[in-house]
Amino acid sequence: MCDYYRIKKSCQLLQFTDHSIAEISNLTCYSSPNHFERCFHQIMKISPSQYRKNNR
Repeated sequence: MCDYYRIKKSCQLLQFTDHSIAEISNLTCYSSPNHFERCFHQIMKISPSQYRKNNR
């Protein structure tokens, strides 16, 4: 199950830090970067890297 709160926190990290996607997935307690990216895309309808590119 994908957690909206963790994804919103990861959005903040993507915007305001230079952490890698793997580090952000770890910081937001996802089991793997792949699982994080699937959940992020499911909720935000965009990949984490594209979100970072669009929101910097």
